[in-house]
Amino acid sequence: MIDKMELQREERFWDNVGEKWNEELDGDDLQVRTPAEFLSGSAVAFDDLLEQMGDIQGKQVLDYGCGSGWLSTFLAQKGAHVKGFDISSKLVQLGMKRASINGVADRVALHKMIAEKLDYPDGFFDLVVGISILHHISLEEGGKELHRVMKPGGRAFFIEPLGESRLLNWVRSRLFRVHHGHVRTVDAEHPLTYSDINSIGSLFSQTKFREFQLLEMIARVTGDGITRALRLDKIDRAIISTFPVFRKYCRLVVIRYIKSGI
Repeated sequence: MIDKMELQREERFWDNVGEKWNEELDGDDLQVRTPAEFLSGSAVAFDDLLEQMGDIQGKQVLDYGCGSGWLSTFLAQKGAHVKGFDISSKLVQLGMKRASINGVADRVALHKMIAEKLDYPDGFFDLVVGISILHHISLEEGGKELHRVMKPGGRAFFIEPLGESRLLNWVRSRLFRVHHGHVRTVDAEHPLTYSDINSIGSLFSQTKFREFQLLEMIARVTGDGITRALRLDKIDRAIISTFPVFRKYCRLVVIRYIKSGI
């Protein structure tokens, strides 16, 4: 169920972040050159998402929880027609400013709304892409709306924090509560469990997911450069392939949902 107080709290938090960024960022700061600079150490997972997504030229794509709009601009640079939403009007304003500075404002339309009540037509989007957003929303209402706005045969891709490890969840709640200079409340985020992933998946004809960052989770602190040099993603894949029980201790999961084409 939608928690109105939590929604208001989320809106205030992200409006504060967005207002600060609108004041501080301009011109060159808003250029989108490579996704890695925006990904907080999750570049390998994003590469996997892009490979699955394939060619998006001319596609109608929804940036699901667009934040500061870097992903909307990136997708438009690749030829997509992008719509996006966010709970914060300040971030939506910044996202449109970013699209304009990068020369793709004609292919980007961002608006303030929430995932549980999307103001888009039924069956509109070929693709949906979201990064670290599902764990902020009500999955029951949000999942139904996600399914509704996708075309038959449409695909949705998400990168989300995986919440199967009690130790990792404890570290998140104690050590990583500061986001963009602001302290988050403990209950503001709910990393996804396998049950959460499959609860949304019950609405779709196909659900697939793949875990990332076992050892490579140090990229959250060090960035991707060091972990790529050490090839920790390759080591992680070898460990998980040999010992599947370690999958649930990973930091991230890439999820793909496909809507029935009937």
